[in-house]
Amino acid sequence: MPLGQLWLTGWVMRTGWVFAAFIFAVSFLQPAYSKTVTECGDSDGYAYYFAGGAVPPHQAGLRKDAISGGRTILNFENNEFDLILKGASGSALSVKHQGGQIVVLPSSEGFIALSVFYEGGSTMETYLFQLDKVGNGTVVYTRMVSTKMMNKQSVMQARCLGPPR
Repeated sequence: MPLGQLWLTGWVMRTGWVFAAFIFAVSFLQPAYSKTVTECGDSDGYAYYFAGGAVPPHQAGLRKDAISGGRTILNFENNEFDLILKGASGSALSVKHQGGQIVVLPSSEGFIALSVFYEGGSTMETYLFQLDKVGNGTVVYTRMVSTKMMNKQSVMQARCLGPPR
């Protein structure tokens, strides 16, 4: 093999290893992929309150319910969904950081269906998002709470907007 060709072959092998090492290093240095899919606003719907605990018998039953100033934010991070729930009090909490487990349910195109289970099992939630390609649409969710203080089942809905472009 001529000297020039030998040098070129060695250079390609050396730079090939350097390039591979560079790609390997960059893959570990990239930030985690995170994207807000949609953000949903005020919720309204109905809740059924069972008598007992903090609910006196005369306040039990089905009634209109609403969460003004609340937000439901659907994020997709590291190939997993997370929900950020902001109550009327203004505090925002991640379902995953609260110990909630999110299960993605089968759904058709344009829909995202999730069930949320919390440690201890006193609260369970389901979310069904119907969204267009930019994240605009509706979420309908249910929440079941069963504690010594209150037993309640609710179904709520909210309008959703995709993230600003």
